[in-house]
Amino acid sequence: MSIREVSQLSGYSAAALRYYEEEGLIAALPRSETASRHYDVKVLNTLSVIQALRSVGFGISDIRDLLSIKKGGETRAQRLKRAEGALQVLKVKLQERRNALERAEALLAQWSQDVSEAAASYRK
Repeated sequence: MSIREVSQLSGYSAAALRYYEEEGLIAALPRSETASRHYDVKVLNTLSVIQALRSVGFGISDIRDLLSIKKGGETRAQRLKRAEGALQVLKVKLQERRNALERAEALLAQWSQDVSEAAASYRK
């Protein structure tokens, strides 16, 4: 598939696809005679994983670590064990972000209450 086709099907811009390629998250097939990028249809699945992880706030390095598990050199059992470990790390990071969000919401609620109280005392 051409970069344009992948862009249209995935919703990612061509620039984003080139960036993900530079970062090692996706791979292009050898370039054509016109030096155009071409991708295997499997890249759409990888882009779905990237999109899901980015949507919950994971960074490029986290995603790269998780995607690296799919590469060869290990048995399936070893890759599965690494994937489970990587997923656990991502779960811990996600919980940390949830905790930070809860703290921020509590702080905002306190500020809102402080403003309301100050406004009420000003009116008196």
